[in-house]
Amino acid sequence: MVQFDVSVHRKLRIADNPRLVQEKAASHLPEALRHDSPLAAESETEGKRQQGAQIIPFTAKPGPRQFRAAQLKA
Repeated sequence: MVQFDVSVHRKLRIADNPRLVQEKAASHLPEALRHDSPLAAESETEGKRQQGAQIIPFTAKPGPRQFRAAQLKA
């Protein structure tokens, strides 16, 4: 278990000064979270459901890019 100070700078949370509070506290927690996560449930049911759609990855066509005159102005 770790304790730290939190500050906000320009809408960014910053964690400073980490301190060890207790070693190996809640060591069962990572495994429990893996089993209870939506991703774990999805991967278990994914094999059971029928495949509906085929996902085709997007690939850009090679070739020269054309720019409009407005895009070239600095």
